[in-house]
Parts: sequence; C-alpha cells; structure tokens
Amino acid sequence: MVNEFGKGRVFVAGDACHVHSPTGGQGMNSGIQDSFNLAWKLTLVHKGLAPRSVLDSYSQERLRVIASTLNMTTELFKKELSGKSKERTHLTRGYELRMFSINYRDSPLVIDEKYPERDLEVVDAYRSGDDGTVQGGDRAPDAPCLTHLGQNTSTSLFDIFKPNHHTALVFSGSGSGASVTQVLETLRKYSSDSVKSVLILPESSSFRTPSELVEVVTVVDTERYAHKNYVIEPQDGPTVVIVRPDGYIGALVTSGSKGIRDYFSLILL
Repeated sequence: MVNEFGKGRVFVAGDACHVHSPTGGQGMNSGIQDSFNLAWKLTLVHKGLAPRSVLDSYSQERLRVIASTLNMTTELFKKELSGKSKERTHLTRGYELRMFSINYRDSPLVIDEKYPERDLEVVDAYRSGDDGTVQGGDRAPDAPCLTHLGQNTSTSLFDIFKPNHHTALVFSGSGSGASVTQVLETLRKYSSDSVKSVLILPESSSFRTPSELVEVVTVVDTERYAHKNYVIEPQDGPTVVIVRPDGYIGALVTSGSKGIRDYFSLILL
C-alpha cells in the first residue's frame, strides 16, 4: 500500500493505492469506501463550501483502516499457503472482517462529546446499541418504523440519509422546548443544501416544531429503534447526531449549539 492517499491535487483510491491477497474478499469493498470517503469531501471543496484542509482527512481516515485490513487478509493468505491447518479454521470469518465495524473514531474531523475517550475497537457493529458503543466515527445505524408527525406515513433513517448532504438527527430527549428549538435554530443557519435537520421525538413527547421551522423533518420514534440504536436514554437532554454524506457519524453533540458550531467549523467555510 502507498504511504499517502493524496498529495497536492493528486488522489488515489482502490487498487491504485492498496493491493489485497485473494483471501478475505475485501479489495473491491475497500476501494468503494475509499472513493466515497473522498468524493463528498472533494465535492464540498470544489463548490467552495469547505476548506482545502478537509481533503487531508482522506489519508488520515483511510490509512489505518486499509493497513488493518491488509494485515488480516495477508495473515489469512499465509495460513492458506502453509497447509498446516487441516481443519482449515482460518477460512471461518469472524466479525473483525465484517465491514460495518470499520470506524473513523480517531479522525480529526470527528467530534464526540458523549464518549470523549475514543476506543478504536468496536465490539460488534451488527448489534447496534446493545453494548452502548455507538460513537462518533462509527457507521450510522438504521432505525425503521419512524412515523412522520401528524401523518400516517412511516420512514426509516436509511430513507432519510443521502450522499449529498449531512443529516443532523436531533433527539429531543428530556430537554425543554426552548433548548430543542435553539438547537434547530442553530442548524437552520447552515445551507439546506449542505445540512438537513431531522427532529426525532419519543412517542410520549408533546413537543411541536415551531411554525418558523416548518422545513425540519419531524418523526416520532414509535418503536424506539432510533433511541435504542443510538443509545439515547429518555432522561438525556437534547442530543445531536450529525451523520456525514458517507453514512458515518461525524459528531455526537450533547452541548447543544456550541458542539454543532464546533463540528461544522471543521467541515464548512
């Protein structure tokens, strides 16, 4: 693999910067993730919405991931060639090769106010929320059975997330109407082309979105899938989960407007 995924105006991705052994089946998926990681950042910079320094995070985020993946697949390949394992147990794939566990917790573009001590190991990303480890830099999990407020239609977070903008999930929690409104007002200051806000209410909530914030998508978490998967407790104050265009959590914010501004100051001009 290369030492840098980008230098100056030149960037490399996929097989141009890392070559895998046949074992593991990680090469194509890794290349796609490289491209997605770079694409949304390059788009913002090209449009003049983000500083050039955002592109530096491409290497910073992907180098560790690729190095770890190569170490695992190379070790599997060596075991296959050695012929010493009659049971061929090395062909059994553990959760460490499941790509949902890939994270950017150590990224300079990630803010996590809820879990400031960043553990790079994910216990099992296929059990979202069960162990309380969904952190900034992790893949954002889905949540189905969300009901549009005042309507009889349902949606899911994966239907809401899009690759051309950030999605700010605002969990109202036990916060006052004023504190939730303040968070929404802060998010409103960013271009709707770059940031979409989604207010997620528990079923028991009596909060109603102010008329001046009518553009905010408001959903009720009727089955608590969103609260469970993002480990949001009823007693928590307003919590903002900012999901990047590539589907990773860019920020877990508990400080309200300040945390939101801190995150987007890293991303947007």
